[in-house]
Amino acid sequence: MNDENNMFENGSWPEKDPQPDNGQWQQGGGPQPDHNWQQGNYNQPNFNQPPYQQNYNQPGYGFGIASMVCGILALITCCLWCTCVPLAVVSIVLGVLQIQKGTGKGMAIAGIVCSSVGLILFIALTVYGNYLQSSGIYNEIMRELQMEMMQ
Repeated sequence: MNDENNMFENGSWPEKDPQPDNGQWQQGGGPQPDHNWQQGNYNQPNFNQPPYQQNYNQPGYGFGIASMVCGILALITCCLWCTCVPLAVVSIVLGVLQIQKGTGKGMAIAGIVCSSVGLILFIALTVYGNYLQSSGIYNEIMRELQMEMMQ
């Protein structure tokens, strides 16, 4: 047999490759942690630092996104009071909170504007519907529709 297949024939483990003792190896044989990244040049990318720590302090845009989504939904459902009003209130509150944080102002403002327009449309449609019903015009329209359905 060749030497590769007979490496354990003499009953001993093969010796590991000798490593230079330059302070990089611990007693257990593993590399020591490299703490030189703290003293490095700040203008160059730091490859010793894990990527999940490099962008640790990113500002949050969650309230702004939620405000914009709720505002758009409030605008779409402006004919339904049970969805429009709560969504608009939540959108305005979340938008104000995001603006106070100082980040994501565009999405927060879009949410506040959409929910405000949704509330204005809801109020306008409610007032107009109440006017039509109280003036009797609604009843005339309904009678005309019933007459056309009968013919």
